[in-house]
Amino acid sequence: MADQNSIKNALVAKITTTTVKALKEVFSYQPSSPDGYPYAVIVYLGDEDEVIQTNTNKRIYTFSIRLFQERMEDNFGAEKAERVIGEARDDVVALLDADQNLGQSDILYVERTINDSGYTESGTERLIEINLRFVTTVTITL
Repeated sequence: MADQNSIKNALVAKITTTTVKALKEVFSYQPSSPDGYPYAVIVYLGDEDEVIQTNTNKRIYTFSIRLFQERMEDNFGAEKAERVIGEARDDVVALLDADQNLGQSDILYVERTINDSGYTESGTERLIEINLRFVTTVTITL
């Protein structure tokens, strides 16, 4: 059965073990000091239920894949940061398009939105968020 941990672990494994050439690291938590850029952080945002039938609910698990790219260090530059984070975004989207249910048969479908979030509060990192809603069904025991 798909649940928060199995989906998050599958996302981390999929992005880590598959060639996303632009990403240096993938985290399931926000690191205090990553070893390289660009990197991804996978964050669980919550879930919601909707009753379909007496004993069946539709459950939607929501995650965000946050992509970060340094734009100030070693004169990296804003233009190069835009290109690199765009490549990382395209690689992650293509990866998810190729395997939307992450090999878990009880994920019915995935809804995706991409937020071009601009920059982190410090202004030193470029940030793009890929938000995913994994739709499943859950049998409820009455």
